Amino acid sequence: MKFRYILKNKNTGEAYKKIYTLNQIQKKGLSALFDLENYEIISVDLFVGLKDKNGIDIFQKDIVSHRNWSNRVVEYQNKYCRFILIDSQKREMKINDFEKEFIEVIGNAVENKELLKN
Repeated sequence: MKFRYILKNKNTGEAYKKIYTLNQIQKKGLSALFDLENYEIISVDLFVGLKDKNGIDIFQKDIVSHRNWSNRVVEYQNKYCRFILIDSQKREMKINDFEKEFIEVIGNAVENKELLKN
């Protein structure tokens, strides 16, 4: 399992991302990985297990574009234990492995909310 942490500097407000495997987190612990005195964790996102058309890892809360539909957010659906894509009208779509060749990560819902506006 792989996780993306989005952290914000408490002094400057600047955000940055770090990616760790579950093994790294368990071995070192969060306090050894992050300077939690100066940074706050604003998002922890799970790796979907797929890459986009450019070979970029797709994580929960990523915003993806597709040639046939509007930008959508990747979310985890607890009810069915799967990742789905949600558009601005809250319509849901399954992530199909064969579609990854047309999907492109263009941002994330934490840092780039403006990409979701129609």
